[in-house]
Amino acid sequence: MGCKLGAGWSGRILCNFVYILCTFTAISLLLFIFCAWHQQEPLGLPKGDYESSIATRWKRYTINPLGYKWDHLNLTYKIVKFPNTLNKADTQKAIEIAFRMWSRVSPLTFHSVQPHHDADLKIGKWVCK
Repeated sequence: MGCKLGAGWSGRILCNFVYILCTFTAISLLLFIFCAWHQQEPLGLPKGDYESSIATRWKRYTINPLGYKWDHLNLTYKIVKFPNTLNKADTQKAIEIAFRMWSRVSPLTFHSVQPHHDADLKIGKWVCK
């Protein structure tokens, strides 16, 4: 990674946390593009409510070139494989924070599920599975 934020334990943790957040920005875009391929119903406002300015604005700023969408706003996720270079707790916390930030600027909510449950988003090796 080559991070030089500081020496010692706290510097490495900060460096790893920043690395995860930067990586997660790219991953979040990939999640929308690649992980929703199996969904068919539109995501967003109820049918027939497309005349409001909010619906128009929502539609205008959608980044989804392949047209894949979820049929619900409450999404589940699980981490199926953790990176070798970061500890599990820090990785989980960084992803949780990133999803919380994502929820603040979108109608989506994200909830972690146990590894044996099915999830809308499966994160592993920092690519979608």
